Amino acid sequence: MKQLQRDDGSITEDVGEMRDIATQFYSNLLSAQCFTINQLETRQCVWQTMHARVSLHMATILVKPISIFEVRAALDAISSHVCPGIDGLSAYFFRNYWE
Repeated sequence: MKQLQRDDGSITEDVGEMRDIATQFYSNLLSAQCFTINQLETRQCVWQTMHARVSLHMATILVKPISIFEVRAALDAISSHVCPGIDGLSAYFFRNYWE
């Protein structure tokens, strides 16, 4: 994501501010409160594009702590031939030095 629009319509490219905008947007989107017409239209647009919903069972699974087995399965699912992450370390590195 390269930029986000602030509530006042201006654009930001600052990573920290974009994180805050996205966090606030989804916190507001998923909270129970009174909404303006614009906020309701935004929610309706977002919800209408979603084809699947999270069931109570799925939600329970999603909030469980991540196990070491899940981390390893995710690591094993990453191709060894992709660019390293922001830390400069590749999936190949983590697989080889897992222990």
